[in-house]
Amino acid sequence: MIRPAGFRANPQTAGSNAFQEGPDQEGDSTAAEIDTLAGREFDGLVAGLEQAGIRVVALEARADGSTPDALFPNNWVSFH
Repeated sequence: MIRPAGFRANPQTAGSNAFQEGPDQEGDSTAAEIDTLAGREFDGLVAGLEQAGIRVVALEARADGSTPDALFPNNWVSFH
């Protein structure tokens, strides 16, 4: 699994992905708040999987924030 870093809508793929929302509107969460929430959700999922006996390998996304949707492994793994 890839830990979220700089998690946000990806402008390169948002046009063809109905699940992505555009830029934050007034009153929405800040980028830092979104990162915190995404990290908590990720940690909770990892903990739940490990409690179920599933071994989890968690990798860090690029620290520069250039991969906002890196936590979705379909973006970098291909099974043939």
